[in-house]
Amino acid sequence: MKRLITAALFASVLPAFAQGPITWEHDLASATARAKREHKQIFMDIYTDWCGWCTKMRNETFPTPEAQAALRDFVPLSVNTQLKDGTPTANKPLEKQFGVQGFPSLYILDENGKTVRSLASYLPPKEFAEFLKGTLDTSKMD
Repeated sequence: MKRLITAALFASVLPAFAQGPITWEHDLASATARAKREHKQIFMDIYTDWCGWCTKMRNETFPTPEAQAALRDFVPLSVNTQLKDGTPTANKPLEKQFGVQGFPSLYILDENGKTVRSLASYLPPKEFAEFLKGTLDTSKMD
């Protein structure tokens, strides 16, 4: 019975990793070039080192099979705009460019880098996958 359960769990996780790990971009220019080549939208995560919710998303949401499967349809982009002490990084201008209101800031961009939809919030795996698919009901969020 344990082998059957283990096999079932493995089979449910395997499709998310069958194509290998997700390759994240770390600057908008590279992500945009790749999105044009692959004809995909961009998922952009704008975070800071001092943001606990940002760390939680990177450690507990993005690595899950559900999130990984949903990310396969996008060019994933993760940009850090501030260090732990608040010192700006080279990506700091993206906060103004995209009108960041809080962290983490999550964006779906078209292949030219224009915002399709955005949300400033931590999302657990199921809701994150729904956000990527455009099916997340944000009216019920605080």
